[in-house]
Amino acid sequence: MWKSVLQNLLYFIHELYPAAYSQSNWTCDGVDKALSWGAYCEKIARQSHQNGSLQIAFSHLARKSNMALLFCQLQDARYHLLKSLIHNQALETNVQEHISHVAKMTLGSTAAARIYEQVNQQQESYKQISAYINDTMNENFHKDLKSKLVLEVMDTLSSEQVNETLSALVKIPDGLNILLDDMRCGNVMLDVKKVSIGKMIVEFLNSALRSPRAPIHKCIVQTLCNLQPERLCDLLLCSRNLLVAFLAVLRREGQKLVFVEHPAGHSWSPQDLSSSFLTYKDLVTVCSNIHLSKSLVASTDKIISEWCIQEDGAIWNDVLSDVKIAVHRRDAFP
Repeated sequence: MWKSVLQNLLYFIHELYPAAYSQSNWTCDGVDKALSWGAYCEKIARQSHQNGSLQIAFSHLARKSNMALLFCQLQDARYHLLKSLIHNQALETNVQEHISHVAKMTLGSTAAARIYEQVNQQQESYKQISAYINDTMNENFHKDLKSKLVLEVMDTLSSEQVNETLSALVKIPDGLNILLDDMRCGNVMLDVKKVSIGKMIVEFLNSALRSPRAPIHKCIVQTLCNLQPERLCDLLLCSRNLLVAFLAVLRREGQKLVFVEHPAGHSWSPQDLSSSFLTYKDLVTVCSNIHLSKSLVASTDKIISEWCIQEDGAIWNDVLSDVKIAVHRRDAFP
């Protein structure tokens, strides 16, 4: 029984709650159904005080993965759901009006008014920050402060606004590094707000990597390749999908390099300088950096080894060989 109940709670936490602030296809009926799920979670959370087995199971799961909501917050599940829906500015007008009505009925006029006041303040902050980013794109300014300001309003933005903000930020020298300083990916415990924002950043990077024709694609690839090795490993450990997308880009860039023979050996050079933006040395360097993480080595080497046996896999045999040399040299002379 408790296993089924736990699955229902996880559905609300991992599906409905994140969708409240990130999805634009909400309907009035969908809002009502989500609130019914919220009422269910509140009932279970109250009952758990009489039986601690569910809290223990939930706490065990929370240690293994990043939960967008804590168990204690489920006692106010509808409040958190409505708050996220109110922050979501990408919803249809009629849905927003329905949410406003439901929020007043469910939370009371005073609590609903406080949420709307916060939304207005944060939207105004976003406009100012967005203007600040655009006006100072190429200037030497306080990047650390700016990234923190972005984090303050990130979870109130629509998906389009998040993409616009992050696209502008990663174009700034070291901008992504600074943002990740605040996010601390990997196995570090994050607070609830940073968990949701961290997922937005990973989804943004994943989408950009999987869209070679997107204007931001080249910038994202080069930015990730130039990250500090430890930071890159932490980021790739955050998401298996991100790791796969990043490796797919490396393979695609490797396919753009052609074999060139020399009297003393051979090299791999770009066939078209206008379309290729990673060199052979870049591929070896970034693959060597990934080897700093034992958790990544096995999976990445397995994927690259599969490339080696493909028709165009000769370059990856050379890459793996040079990576082993680089790693051995690094281990011998740390």
